[in-house]
Amino acid sequence: MFSPDYFWRYSRQIVLHDVGVEGQEKLKDGSVAIIGLGGLGSQVAMSLAASGVGHMRLVDFDVVSTPDLHRQLIYSERDVGYAKAEAAANRISNINRNVRVEPRCEYVSEENARDLVGDVDLVIDCTDSFQAKYTINRVCAKLKKPLIFGSAIEYYGNVATFEPWGDVCLECLYPELSDEDYPSCAVAGVLPQCVQVVGSIQSAEAVRYILGSPTLLNTLLFVDLKNYALDRLNIAQNPSCPHRANKPLSTPRVWEPTEVCSRNGRRQLLMVLESKPNVDEVYERWVRLGDAERRGRLAVEVRKPDGVYTYTAAGAILGEVDTRIDAKTAKQIITQLAT
Repeated sequence: MFSPDYFWRYSRQIVLHDVGVEGQEKLKDGSVAIIGLGGLGSQVAMSLAASGVGHMRLVDFDVVSTPDLHRQLIYSERDVGYAKAEAAANRISNINRNVRVEPRCEYVSEENARDLVGDVDLVIDCTDSFQAKYTINRVCAKLKKPLIFGSAIEYYGNVATFEPWGDVCLECLYPELSDEDYPSCAVAGVLPQCVQVVGSIQSAEAVRYILGSPTLLNTLLFVDLKNYALDRLNIAQNPSCPHRANKPLSTPRVWEPTEVCSRNGRRQLLMVLESKPNVDEVYERWVRLGDAERRGRLAVEVRKPDGVYTYTAAGAILGEVDTRIDAKTAKQIITQLAT
């Protein structure tokens, strides 16, 4: 039974016919994995924490950067340079101390996906990579985990709910897409209110799923904030679905230095180390190379004349390299930092 303080805190949603005391108990006992803590994930995390979802696993390999702040409202200026998983977890604990929050600074891959989602009730995909989305879709299918998908760019967004072990999954809707063929928000831009609306819809759908009444199961909701329009599309099984055909996923070669979208006006590179050395070990090594600084428990940053480099507990090295440095040289710098 709820304490008087607990009941008072959630009284405005408990009074809703679809929630009630029984529904609030389900939220309190619920567990979710939010994968991707950018614009969508930060909105989802704050909303579900405020709603009283009992256990939240927050997954991201990246660090907070200044251009994130206009739309990723879970972070503040003092979080810049810190691992998103750690910064987001700290904010969630301040929003609601009764939520058991679990930061996981990890790069989603076929090797760790099962561990990331295996013991939660619901998975919420807030990533910005098709390869990550496909990996999440497939592990949810194997483990029979419901999946709430979301995406946003410019003024537009999508939300859908899947039970991918059934007839319809994400790859029925978006088969075999490549990140290289589509612009990122760094190139195309994104309206901050768009990610907040889409993230709010994802979190509302998560609440409805936990309560047993999802609205968007096998349904795509298209959000158009340029014209203030919402459209729904029923999603049918795709006979050419790559997942049903057991086609292997195309795995990005992130264990080699890979150029990704620009950040802070600089060339950005990513390299994920298979060995995943301890953050303390990397700090001790990097402090000899330049102006190194610990960024919380999960990240270390070093500043050099040619750029800023961050290592996170995900085993990821993120480099922001001066655009005057050519791609080959930038990759050599990252490789040297990894050794």
